[in-house]
Amino acid sequence: MQAQCRQVMKANPPTATPEDSVDHLRSLMTELHITHVPVMKADQLVAILSFHDITRSAIKDIAFENQFAEAIHQELARVVSADANRMLLGGSSVASRVARRSCERRSGSLLFASRQLSQISSSNSTSRTGRPDAN
Repeated sequence: MQAQCRQVMKANPPTATPEDSVDHLRSLMTELHITHVPVMKADQLVAILSFHDITRSAIKDIAFENQFAEAIHQELARVVSADANRMLLGGSSVASRVARRSCERRSGSLLFASRQLSQISSSNSTSRTGRPDAN
């Protein structure tokens, strides 16, 4: 092939500066369907960024955000749990009374269910004669 670079290159390509954001470059590259952007500083080429470089940066950002979100989630769960325990253990506010009643109802329901299961299991182990099976 005898073509020269100037015959196939894009004249005046879109450029970036070192101060441009990665999001700006990602948008620019996506909109213009380009895979590389020259980075210029005072009319001098300082770098060429590829779409791969931009993607790698985005993946690192997402991983950091996920770790941060997980840390916030764990801290919120700890705080909510501690607040719920304080609310259940003491206090005379309406919320405390409602929480205690709700807890009492749940424990009462569990006790009722446990008794029902005990009765069912004991009736299953009783033979037709009314005597417990010899297990």
